[in-house]
Amino acid sequence: MLGFISRTLTFFGYLVAAGIALVPFGFLTARLLPVVDLFAQFLFAAAIAALLLAAVALICRRYRLATVSGALLLVCLAQALPYEQTPQAKVAGPHVRLLSFNIFFDNQRLADVVQAVRALNADVVVLLEVAPHNRDLLRPLDQDYPHRIDCWQKRRCDILVLSRIPLTDLEPSLSIINTPPAWAAAALDIAGCRFALIAAHLSLPFPFHYPGEQAARATSLTQIVQQIEGPKILAGDFNAASWGAVVTDIADATQLQLLTGYGATWPTGLPTYLGIPIDNVLASRSLLFLSRELEEIPGSDHRGVLTEIALPSESRCATPH
Repeated sequence: MLGFISRTLTFFGYLVAAGIALVPFGFLTARLLPVVDLFAQFLFAAAIAALLLAAVALICRRYRLATVSGALLLVCLAQALPYEQTPQAKVAGPHVRLLSFNIFFDNQRLADVVQAVRALNADVVVLLEVAPHNRDLLRPLDQDYPHRIDCWQKRRCDILVLSRIPLTDLEPSLSIINTPPAWAAAALDIAGCRFALIAAHLSLPFPFHYPGEQAARATSLTQIVQQIEGPKILAGDFNAASWGAVVTDIADATQLQLLTGYGATWPTGLPTYLGIPIDNVLASRSLLFLSRELEEIPGSDHRGVLTEIALPSESRCATPH
């Protein structure tokens, strides 16, 4: 009887290991098989699961299973660590502090959100899931940020860009190709350096939408970003992990670098080492990431991403258009 129980537990152990293995497999093959990109999102959780399985296997003296689990843990860590490196640069010159987060459509603590945004004191703020029913509760921020793009007033958009720096809306000069996600684009000028900010909110992945929809909208967004010349920053809720095929494809196609750093942005109900970093910031290589901080946002299921970015010298700046 004990032998049967032992064999059954071992069988289920290997079954769990096979489930964990789907995650690094998805990481490696997502570009060839986009449907498995969903598995790759759970790299943090897979690493923790592999660690726990290895510990249980050792306690139960299932050394072969422990070896397999340990190998899976190392693979997951090797895949995740490049995306966990925090910026270390310190440079003089003009900087911009950018705060980006999803406020959560039905947030009941928007007065606290206003106070949190004020306390973080960013130069530019990108808010997602803004709609008529919650915009008025965010109006106090208009006093702090006199320049705005109210993209949420347009069909298929839920973005509000707030800025202390004058904004020039770039949308009228850009061609919309196919069906992009919610997006807004603006040109800004700080200390003589002009750059573009593109805010985006991608759709949910399969199975929440039909296969290929998220990738198709990402491609459309990429084609919009490619039309903008000069230094640029792309920020928002991508509904995809930093290391997933969706985000890395955007980065490669637009030649933007991805801001990496410790911790996940969603969901806030889980520790940062168990969630998924779906709120991302990318920038031209002429811009330099100085810091990335995750901020708790009252009433939201997303953590905010507070980024400090150094702008290039005036001689290297180009006018976005």
